Amino acid sequence: MKKYLLRVVSLCVVAVMLFGFTAQAASAPTFTHWDTAGKNVLTVPARDMYRPVKSFTASDIGLSLPFSGITDVFCTAEGKTLVLCGEQNSKLFLLNKDYTLDKEIVVMKDGKKVDYTGARGVYVKDDVIYLCSTANGEILLMDFDGNVTDEIGLPESDVIPEDFLFQPMELAHDTDNNMYVLSLGSYYGALIFDNQMQFTGFYGANTVEHTVLDFLGYLWEMLTTTDTKREKSVRTLPYAFVSMATDKEGFIYTTTRSGTGQIKMLSPGGSNILMSRDLNGDSADSGGLNFLETEVIVTHKKRLTQEFSVVDVNDQGYIYALDTTYGFIYIYDKDCNLLSAFGGGVEQGTELGMFTKAEAMCLNGDQIVVADSGTSRITVFEMNEYGALVQQAQNMYFKGNYEEAKPLWEEVLRLDSNSRLAYRGLAKAYYVIGDYEKAMEYSEIAYDYVTYDQAYRQVRNKALEDNFVWVFVAVIALAAVVVVFMLYVKKRQTSMFSNVKVRTLMNVPLHPFQVFTDVKYKGHGSLLAAIIIIALFAFTATLRITASSFLFRAVDVYNYNSLFTLATTAGLVVLWIVANWLACTLMEGKGRMDEIAIVTAYSLLPMILYNVLYTVLSYALSYEDAAILNGIMTVMTIYTAFLLIVAIMTVHEYTFGKLILSSLITVFFMILIVFVIFMMVILIQQLWNFINSLYTEVAYR
Repeated sequence: MKKYLLRVVSLCVVAVMLFGFTAQAASAPTFTHWDTAGKNVLTVPARDMYRPVKSFTASDIGLSLPFSGITDVFCTAEGKTLVLCGEQNSKLFLLNKDYTLDKEIVVMKDGKKVDYTGARGVYVKDDVIYLCSTANGEILLMDFDGNVTDEIGLPESDVIPEDFLFQPMELAHDTDNNMYVLSLGSYYGALIFDNQMQFTGFYGANTVEHTVLDFLGYLWEMLTTTDTKREKSVRTLPYAFVSMATDKEGFIYTTTRSGTGQIKMLSPGGSNILMSRDLNGDSADSGGLNFLETEVIVTHKKRLTQEFSVVDVNDQGYIYALDTTYGFIYIYDKDCNLLSAFGGGVEQGTELGMFTKAEAMCLNGDQIVVADSGTSRITVFEMNEYGALVQQAQNMYFKGNYEEAKPLWEEVLRLDSNSRLAYRGLAKAYYVIGDYEKAMEYSEIAYDYVTYDQAYRQVRNKALEDNFVWVFVAVIALAAVVVVFMLYVKKRQTSMFSNVKVRTLMNVPLHPFQVFTDVKYKGHGSLLAAIIIIALFAFTATLRITASSFLFRAVDVYNYNSLFTLATTAGLVVLWIVANWLACTLMEGKGRMDEIAIVTAYSLLPMILYNVLYTVLSYALSYEDAAILNGIMTVMTIYTAFLLIVAIMTVHEYTFGKLILSSLITVFFMILIVFVIFMMVILIQQLWNFINSLYTEVAYR
C-alpha cells in the first residue's frame, strides 16, 4: 500500500511541475482610452494631441510642377524642411520655417546634373545633405547649393555577403558621428560607418523567433521532404528595418513594417533596450509588443494590413510612428504607452489632416510634417493644448513629481475623461498625498495594479491596527467553535448527514479509498450530486475569475464571456468522462459511464474549495501575498489529481501502469473528439453557405 501511495503522489507532483499552474494578478486591456460612463469598458478613439494647421501643394508655394513621387521629408535643426521627390522627377526642394519655398536644390557633380531617380531618403548633419540615391546604390554628400562633395557606395568588406545589394534608403547619425545606413530589403540590420566614413559592420538586425513547434516542423521536413521540394521551400527571414531615427542622447530607434515589436530602441551593442512596463509593474523589452491596432480595421469595405513606414523621436523622448496604410500617426512615451493616434483617410483623405497615402513624416519642433504621395500634398500639424498638457504632465510623472503633476492631470481629464494616463497619474498623486482610498479608486479605473497594491496595503494595515482586538477575538472564537463542534461529533460518534449518499460524498476528501470502493461496489454514489458538483465547479471558477478583488481579477468583467469558462471547466470534465469511457471500454475497464462521471465529479471537490478560498482571500491579500494563493492552488491541484487517480483505478480495477496507458489513450480520444466536433461545425457552415447560395441563385433568376 505504501508503494502504491508513493507512486500516486509522485505522479501528482510531476503533473503539477509539468503544467506549472500559478496564480497571478490579472492582465487588463492594453488600450489607452476607454469609455468609463456607466462602468462600461469600451475602446474609444484617443483624443488628438495635434491639430492640422496648414496643408499645401507645390503650386501653393509657387512651383509649376507638383510634388510628384514624394519619398521623404526632413526637418533641419534650424526649422527648414527638405522635400525629396525621388520616385519620378528626381527633385529636391528646400522650404523655409514658414513652409514657403526657399529654393530647388539642383544636384550637380563635376558640372553635370545628377539623376537620382529612385532616391528614398534625405538627411542633414552639420550643414551637409546626405541623399540616399537608392536605385543608383550610393549616398551623395553635398552642400545646400547642391554641389556633391563626396559619395559612398557599397563598402568592400569580408562581412558583407557576396549577393548583398546596396540600396541605401535612409540614414542617421549618433552623437559620436557614426553613420547608420538602412539598405532596402536588407535583413542584416543597418550598415555602420565611423566618423571617417569607414565601414565597420552591421548593426541591430532583427531575429526570427522559433518555437518548439517550428523545431518539430523542421525535423519533419528534414525527414519527409525531397530535394526538389526542399529547393522550392521558402525561408523564414527576419523583418527588415524600414526607418530609423536618433534621439538627443544618440540612441537609435528603428521600425519594421509589421509583426510584433515594430519599434525598438537599440543600445550601442545593437540589442533592444526599449522597455515596455506592464500593468503589474514588470518590464520587458518591446520585442513582444504590438504597437499597432489589436483589432482589424475595416474602412471603405476594405481590410488592409497596417504597416509602419516612419519612426521619429522628439527631444523629450516621445516616439512618433507613421502607419502608411491608413495614414495614422501614433505617439508613444518611454514606457511604450500610447498617448494619441490621429490622421487617417486611406485613399479618400481629402479633408485637412487626412491622407490618401501618407508616405513620409518628420518632426519640426512642436510640429509634424507629413507628405501625402497620393495627393502630392504636405500637411503640417501643430501640438494643441491637450497634447502640451499630456507631455508636460507625463514628463513630471517620469521624474517622480506626482504631486506637482496633479493639477495638470486634472486638466487633462477635463479635456478627455477617458485618459488612462491621467487616472494613473492622479492615483500616484493621491498615494503620495496620503489619500489611499482615492488612490485605490483611480488606480482601479486606470488598471494600475502597482499603485493599487501599494495603497491597499496602507488601507489594510491601518484597518488591522484600528481593529486588532476585535479581529483577534473573532479568530479565537471561530477556532473555539470549530474545535468544540469536532469534539462533539467525535464524542457522539455520529454523522451530521443521515443520507448514506450524502455522507459518502462528504467523506471524499478524508477517506477516498473507502468512498470510491463504496461507489463502485455498494452503489453509494449519486449521479445527481455529480451533476451538481460539475455545475458548482463551473460556477465557482466563474466566481473566481469575475468576483475576486481587483488585484487578482483575471478578466474585464464587463466584456467577460462565461461560455469560455464553461467550456474549460464543465465542458472539459464531460469530455474527460466520455473519452475515458471510450478508452477504458477498449482496455477492459470495469467502470460504467455513470460511475466514471460520479467519481470524476467527486474528485473536483478540492478545486471547488480552492475557487471559493481564492475569491474570499483575494480581498484580504495584497499582490505580494500571491504566493499564498499559489500554494493553496498547488496543494488543491495535487490532491485533485490524487483523488482522480484513485477514483479511476478503483472503478476500472486497474493497476497503476494500466492507469497511465489508459490516461494517455483518454487524452488522445479527447483531442479526437474535439477535432471531430470542429470538422462537423465546418461542414455545417459550408452546407449552410451552399444552401444560402443556392437560394440566392434561385431567388434572383
